[in-house]
Amino acid sequence: VVTPSGRPLLQLRPPLRGGPWVAIYDARWERGHRRVLYTTDGSVKVPGRFAIDWILLGPHGGFAKDKGELPKQWFGYAADVMAVADATVASTGEGIAEPATLAEGAAHKVPLENAAGNYVALDLGDGRYAFYEHLRPGSIRVKAGQHVHRGEVIGQLGFTGESTGPHLHFHVSDANSPLVAEGLPYGLWSFRVLGSYSSIEDFAGGRRWVPAASSTAGSGFPASLSVVDFGNGR
Repeated sequence: VVTPSGRPLLQLRPPLRGGPWVAIYDARWERGHRRVLYTTDGSVKVPGRFAIDWILLGPHGGFAKDKGELPKQWFGYAADVMAVADATVASTGEGIAEPATLAEGAAHKVPLENAAGNYVALDLGDGRYAFYEHLRPGSIRVKAGQHVHRGEVIGQLGFTGESTGPHLHFHVSDANSPLVAEGLPYGLWSFRVLGSYSSIEDFAGGRRWVPAASSTAGSGFPASLSVVDFGNGR
């Protein structure tokens, strides 16, 4: 028996500024967040049910300079990540090193407890928590119990934890835990839809996205593989 929640949908500011950013997720993919289940303490949870991996694109498509073998070659590496609402820092996870290369990262199995990498969790109130994962080592600017304001920089995009490349993993869930929690829906406001990728293969191949017929203002939950611009972050 499932009882739908009657709570209003969260409307959050974007966790990043500028663009173009591509929204990487798809319920059809085996590792597309919604199908990634974690069994802990005798229960099954889907923390990333509404998660999006945000990756910055170059002006002509692609996500990295040269071959993208080094984290710093990715366009989004070290980009500022920002508070999506006025909130209290619920927890942070730090001290996880970053692989020097993507090949090094792929060669090592990440322990389950380190899957989120360096992260920040914000208490949004009403039993809802925003998670920012895979942050750059030494970039977290906040600590547990600190109050932050919407748009405040709290860390930088990195390549830590279970990650195939530098990106920001963002999701909202019902508990202060990266894995032992159930993902919750949310919406984003104040972004422009620039276009989209027709397939994940086109994105992975470094091809240009398909421009939208017109650049339109958007709000809500960005579509899978949509390409958006978040503006100046105000």
